[in-house]
Amino acid sequence: MRPRLALLAILLGAAVSLAAACSDSAQQDQTSPPPFFLTAQIEVLNDDQALIRSTLTWWHAEAGRWRYDLDAGGHDGEPPKRHSVFGAGHEVVTRAGTAFERIDVGHPAPPRLLSALLLGPVEARSLDEFIEFLNDLAGEPNATVLRRESLLGRDTTIVEVEPAFRGEANGVPTANGSVRYWIDETTMIILRAELDTDEAHALAEVIALDLDPTFPADPFFDPDA
Repeated sequence: MRPRLALLAILLGAAVSLAAACSDSAQQDQTSPPPFFLTAQIEVLNDDQALIRSTLTWWHAEAGRWRYDLDAGGHDGEPPKRHSVFGAGHEVVTRAGTAFERIDVGHPAPPRLLSALLLGPVEARSLDEFIEFLNDLAGEPNATVLRRESLLGRDTTIVEVEPAFRGEANGVPTANGSVRYWIDETTMIILRAELDTDEAHALAEVIALDLDPTFPADPFFDPDA
């Protein structure tokens, strides 16, 4: 799939890709991050200069007790959709406040915006582990540290992965794009991710982060409540 089409599929709500790293509940129990609440804005500018905006709201209390809502911008005249994914193992899709689809996702994992675009907490315990994870994801050592920058009053390290995609055109290998991550090494939370390719530009950025949140009552995490 072309980068632009993959991005549109994710951010318009045609699909929500889940991180395969948390494929079973036992692994989730071992790698669950500390409690947090965050809000993120996601923007995609494609080669038609069409700007698509989405919002991610993510509550995490503990393993199996979390939820995120992805409010995906409408496309081609369709109204926006909300994808609500619950740690209990279900996804509920709503449009105009009415649930119209429920999916059993088994052992769900946190949102992964694209195979080459991550946001939020990572399983790595250090910057070195994060870089190793990115290199393994790409299948080659192409992640490098660029510099440090402050976001939301927190010190972050910018890590670049280039190229973002490898493929083949007419039998000739191709390389396209780059991804940059702004990661807080204290919390190991990615606060910003930026993707540039020949066909699209995507930016996902945490605009609010609470590391000592007060959560809604338990039914909030239960799609059947």
